[in-house]
Amino acid sequence: MEEGQRPVGRPRYYERRGLIAQPARSPGGHRTPDLRERARTKIAEVDARIADLATSRTSEEN
Repeated sequence: MEEGQRPVGRPRYYERRGLIAQPARSPGGHRTPDLRERARTKIAEVDARIADLATSRTSEEN
């Protein structure tokens, strides 16, 4: 996956885990997250990457 691309469904994953709220929907049913929700999604993504790095480094050391 290229830099800056998110896997499809990641915001929904964070919503199910309770890390971010479900965004409002347009009349056509499209998700319309506000800037705060977008920022929370990005923070959750960065946290997940850090956790992955920590896990991979720990397994390399063992």
